[in-house]
Amino acid sequence: MSSESRAHTGTRRRGRVDYDSSRRDRILHTAMEQFADKGFAAVRIDEIAASAGANKQLIYYYFQSKSDLYESVLEHMVEETSKMWDFLETAPSLEAALWRLSDWSEFSAVWRRLLAWEGLEYGSGDGTIRLEAARTASWSRWVAIVRRAQERGEISADLDHEMFALLLISMSGITTSLPQVAKMVVTHAEPDSKEFQQRYLELITTMVKSVSPERR
Repeated sequence: MSSESRAHTGTRRRGRVDYDSSRRDRILHTAMEQFADKGFAAVRIDEIAASAGANKQLIYYYFQSKSDLYESVLEHMVEETSKMWDFLETAPSLEAALWRLSDWSEFSAVWRRLLAWEGLEYGSGDGTIRLEAARTASWSRWVAIVRRAQERGEISADLDHEMFALLLISMSGITTSLPQVAKMVVTHAEPDSKEFQQRYLELITTMVKSVSPERR
């Protein structure tokens, strides 16, 4: 179902347009947090309703099912990620783009938790990726950022730019996907502290510099 169809589900049922989008947005953002915290399978509609200060009927007014709500969350994430790519694409270098990721830390923390849960469920499911085409197109923008850095000579031409793009995004998300491992390995700083994030990002950018043609 398209975003437009979802937005007007209530219109077809009640014969009027509800211009107050704040309730729908509140439900959507509450659902995003719940899916990021528990994963799709464990989340219940009545829990979302209680946290959003709504009721189940109102949720089904805007969304046909839990799956429909989840896909709406993913669509929202794609839209927000698009803004992040817009910001990163104007960075003068790959190193600068990586530093700019820190400006999106609050959003990316939720985004990465949701992806981590999706990854667990993907591994035990039928291999279906929801909204795969739109999300692949979104990720291709990050791959293009890395590719342009390679064309500028910032990283070696010998590197597979798609693999390197995957490596960088995986490294940047380690404190969200495996915070307990980060805590046990790095014993002198908490994974969610500014000190840890600063030093970890410095390490990633140093690694990027180390694979530049000038350093090889």
